[in-house]
Amino acid sequence: MKPGDHYQESKKEGELLARKYFAEKSVPGTVFRPVGIYGPGDTRFLKLFRSVAKGVFVMIGSGSVLYHMTYIDDLIDGIILCGTHPDALGEVFTLGGERYTTLKELVAEVAGVLEKRPPWIRIPYLPVFWASIVCDKICKVINVSPPIYPRRVEFFSLDRAFSIDKAKRLLGYAPQIGLHEGLSRTADWYRENDLI
Repeated sequence: MKPGDHYQESKKEGELLARKYFAEKSVPGTVFRPVGIYGPGDTRFLKLFRSVAKGVFVMIGSGSVLYHMTYIDDLIDGIILCGTHPDALGEVFTLGGERYTTLKELVAEVAGVLEKRPPWIRIPYLPVFWASIVCDKICKVINVSPPIYPRRVEFFSLDRAFSIDKAKRLLGYAPQIGLHEGLSRTADWYRENDLI
């Protein structure tokens, strides 16, 4: 596991502490790593849905980076397997959806479920990234929340695609909700709650 930012570093440290505790106290344990969790009730991807719905989404960079989504019901099934399957003990599993996509494909799927035209505006990554660094530093000095900051911009540059083969092989993990269906259910929940 190679953390790409402070958040991922904190997750790594937490995992190492848990595994150390399991070993030192002889406690049976399993580690699971969920990726790209979404579904009804989640608002992490609301900004993406809103910007696509309003026709204001702008792709930063090529959109060719990989992103892995995990529908909440599939994640719950995976967590239950991690807690009940005898082959899970002492292991580490990545729990994700059946497949990953490019960011451009993900945004196009969101547009499809919202019945909107896929966004087409793209701007180069590097100028935006450097602007985010400057903006972040200035905003810290004047004590305001930055409108753009490096971690948000890095979303457009870091591959987040993972293999779930180990969970499938050892636990029988089998995600059931495809990306289109999961995004449709999420969009429906956002609409029902007047979020988009």
